[in-house]
Amino acid sequence: MDTIKSTAITRNENSGTHEQGYSGPYLPARKVWERYGVTSVSLHRWLKNPDMDFPKPIYIGRFRYWKISEIEAWEQKAHLVRGE
Repeated sequence: MDTIKSTAITRNENSGTHEQGYSGPYLPARKVWERYGVTSVSLHRWLKNPDMDFPKPIYIGRFRYWKISEIEAWEQKAHLVRGE
């Protein structure tokens, strides 16, 4: 199982949100949504669609994180498939 050692994940007690320090190789789900301009529902559909071949997240509690290297590899692959 993957572990996150180099990322700084903190809980903001005032807002109840999670923030990522980005010193490590992972993106939280919200940053993945923002990266592609989609909602959590779209991300869920991408994960269920085998044709998308979207990277699988790791789970820490109920929170999802993606390896940045896998996201970038997927972007390159999708770019080549589209022929851009």
